[in-house]
Amino acid sequence: MKLYKLLGLIALLGLLIACTLGVEGLPKPVDPANPWQVVLELDPDHTFALAAFFDETSAITAGAQGVSRYSVDGGQTWTLGEGLSTNCRFGIDMVDGAIAWTTGHRGLVQITTDGGQSWQTVSDLDNDRLPAQISFLDARTGWVGSSNQLWATDDGGQTWTELALPAVAGSVIANALRTADDGYLLDAEGTLHVTNDGGESWTSHSLGLEDEILASPTVQTAAMRFFDESNGVLILNLEGEPGLTALRTSDGGQSWMQESVPVDPGVVHLTHDGALLTVVAGVRGDLVVVRY
Repeated sequence: MKLYKLLGLIALLGLLIACTLGVEGLPKPVDPANPWQVVLELDPDHTFALAAFFDETSAITAGAQGVSRYSVDGGQTWTLGEGLSTNCRFGIDMVDGAIAWTTGHRGLVQITTDGGQSWQTVSDLDNDRLPAQISFLDARTGWVGSSNQLWATDDGGQTWTELALPAVAGSVIANALRTADDGYLLDAEGTLHVTNDGGESWTSHSLGLEDEILASPTVQTAAMRFFDESNGVLILNLEGEPGLTALRTSDGGQSWMQESVPVDPGVVHLTHDGALLTVVAGVRGDLVVVRY
């Protein structure tokens, strides 16, 4: 299958991406003819596999050997965070400018409440499925998932409930929690699964894609956010497309509008409002921030 055509990229990232720091570009004017515009292009000098910008100043990187850094000046400088585990990080969700969550090797889940300055381990799922899909509403309620498992917490990760997955057509590659009851799963075959009762039941909708989704089950090569029961956006790596692809729905996933995102395929993070996309892109692990 072509599903793992990105393995060359993922192998080079290897969850241990080596890069070099230096701001290569400042925010650029937005072209109204193209909804997605690159606003930052960075080349950090520290090792990381994941990155998340909350806005154009606040950001966190994490990944290799668990090392994390944070920035408060749009990536011009990065400061080492304290307390992040030394195992690799596979998933990240930056809830706001202070709260962010990461998942790591064998399901180690950690949180920061000060923008990446310090991290606390909340639990260890002790799972060898390398959970990389993560979505949190706040400091207490969220989902962590792997390619074939999904866990939910409502007490900040102190306890977890494993949810029954729907009959997915392929490996789960992204999840999104909109409320404590309303959530979404995306599988690698292009099917969206929706629950309105906390995972007790699911309905499924095909995205109707002609191109295959290129995805890795161990890092975030897809991102998804829903803003209400009707409106949502997906960010995907698609076979045959030169850059990333955004899909947008206004009818709860029944139909989708496709948009081109002018960034090389890579590891992605999308802010909760769907406006800012962070991409660890290309074979060198360049850090690119795109605004909608």
